[in-house]
Amino acid sequence: MSTLSLSEVLVFHRADCFYTIPAVNEVPLARQAADHAAINPGTVRVEDRAGNVLWQAERANEGASVTEALPTSPSHTPGPWGGV
Repeated sequence: MSTLSLSEVLVFHRADCFYTIPAVNEVPLARQAADHAAINPGTVRVEDRAGNVLWQAERANEGASVTEALPTSPSHTPGPWGGV
């Protein structure tokens, strides 16, 4: 059994707010950003804590769609926060 390392966070921006979730170091940040954005319609962009854009909606007013997400890795399992 492996231990999760949660040293990074993802910052999700929506039209009216933002929120953070812990990232899992074993999964690339861009993949986590795209996967979470796909299941959270209305996401405008996702950044790391340094402000680097990891994912951005094609049109900021439309938010995420499932087809914009990267394919999910078979070894990637949902995290403790209930996300992808």
